Amino acid sequence: SMLMNRECQAIGADKSNGSKVNGLGKSVAVVPPKLPFAAEIAQAVAKVSALQVAGSADPERTAVQFALYRDMDWENILESKIVGSHYFARKGLLGRVNLFICLEHQSSDRKTSETSIAGAAAPGAIHGVMPMTLRVGSDSRRENWVEQVVQMLSAANTSWQIEGMDSSGAADNLHLCANEEEIRQFFQRYHGNHKSWIIQQVVPPPAWSGGHRISLRVPVLFVGNLTVYVQGVNRINMTGSSISEEVSEAISFAALAELCGKDLSWAEQFQSNLNAAVRLAVQTVCDALRTSNSNFLALPNCFELFSFHFVLGPTSLANKHPGESESKPWLMRVEAAMESEQFLPSQAGIASAAVEIALSQLGLGGTTASTGSNALPAGFEKLVKYT
Repeated sequence: SMLMNRECQAIGADKSNGSKVNGLGKSVAVVPPKLPFAAEIAQAVAKVSALQVAGSADPERTAVQFALYRDMDWENILESKIVGSHYFARKGLLGRVNLFICLEHQSSDRKTSETSIAGAAAPGAIHGVMPMTLRVGSDSRRENWVEQVVQMLSAANTSWQIEGMDSSGAADNLHLCANEEEIRQFFQRYHGNHKSWIIQQVVPPPAWSGGHRISLRVPVLFVGNLTVYVQGVNRINMTGSSISEEVSEAISFAALAELCGKDLSWAEQFQSNLNAAVRLAVQTVCDALRTSNSNFLALPNCFELFSFHFVLGPTSLANKHPGESESKPWLMRVEAAMESEQFLPSQAGIASAAVEIALSQLGLGGTTASTGSNALPAGFEKLVKYT
């Protein structure tokens, strides 16, 4: 069903006689001036004739609220009185460990085959969407705590990136441990600094990249309960071999091909296969979330723009000698894109496009979301609509 607040319903139901809501004719979309992407959001809202932008809430006329998650009017959103720019329950998507566990349950329940970016079927069972990700709590009361953690991690015979978590749940400095001795030295030195640690398997760069790490941030829009839109990948980030190295400016696929000694036909095929692999990964995440309402609850009067952060690596992280053409995007984390402009750097117009699509899909705007994928702004495409 289409989702509108009562005032917007009144406007849409009685346009013929020019009736007005509260004598003013428009409902309010609250866009605080200091909100990330405030100007872009206001620009998108201005295209909706039934809405007007306000910097603060009007209890009688608010139809849509844009705010940071902590500032949302959850009481009215949960009662379906207003439309909100965040989902209330989203830990299963934004929490890396929760998301990894959710995906693991999904893959164990449904075994499928995957396709590598090269287009060839990947050998064996599904390799997964995320690298191994776990949380370890510090326990200074146990004398052998460090050694137990060392034995657990070294048994996997892989490299790990480790981040300490502060009291607010934010990640601290990133550290790389490539072997058992480095893991032991790290925890002997730092284990008392944090109450818990997020530990994630390192994704090595593809063999053909010359040791350069390749990453991409993909805007993904969730609307209602639940339609998902994904922006096509046109540019990627390329850095050195260090996982802590600053991400460079995004480059085109043609530039990537030149740096890696490939031709333009390789770049075109690689871009096409990468987009297909990203879409498959995003849909796998969505399918997993739909089976676990405790991790993510898609309320029908909410929408949210997320940033899916991928790193390119071999199709199997267990393969020590990946082939020249075998590579795939591995999902490292998902971030709430509207909470900080840093989550989608150099992505001008993304927020306004996402708001335009969301308002249309929720029945508050024009017909943007129903006119076909070619009409969607900023390169967004409809991925899936659940019923």
